Amino acid sequence: MRNLLLLACLLTPLAHAAPKNAIVMASGASVKDCEHYNALRASENIAETTVNMMMASEYLQCSLTPTLTPVDEPAAVLQQIADQLRIRAIPTSVGRRAGENMVFSAMFNISEQGTLRFSEEQHIIDIRLKGQLDDHSYLLWVSDEILDRTYRAYFPVVVEHQGENFSARPFYASGY
Repeated sequence: MRNLLLLACLLTPLAHAAPKNAIVMASGASVKDCEHYNALRASENIAETTVNMMMASEYLQCSLTPTLTPVDEPAAVLQQIADQLRIRAIPTSVGRRAGENMVFSAMFNISEQGTLRFSEEQHIIDIRLKGQLDDHSYLLWVSDEILDRTYRAYFPVVVEHQGENFSARPFYASGY
């Protein structure tokens, strides 16, 4: 497993440089690579179109920074996040169904693939722990899909451990 993580870290610069399908930003600017995407995401969101929401999954890899390190016990960290982070701290399609203080472990399970997963018929949300940014923060990737509808959302999230609790914030300054 550690070898796969090392390989992923070595390939990250190649993934950043590879051209992607164009995605349109809120300003109308179109980008095709991580460098321009990350620069624009510092100040704006992507335009909310069906095509963009589907393309957003290609741009998740742009959040893989050189400072990201593997987590020693990912299942234990993911379980701790599930037990302590409120569902409404991250904007997902199940947020309205969750009680104000309901934590992820109330509606999500840890899947065999090592993700926090909500699965209900054609509605699947996977939250994947990608690595540790510093001593108290982790990078998560959210994939939120309703397969029999046109709803798709893909975005990176930073989860910070503060004392006994976790909090969440967007990876990009412009938001989710």
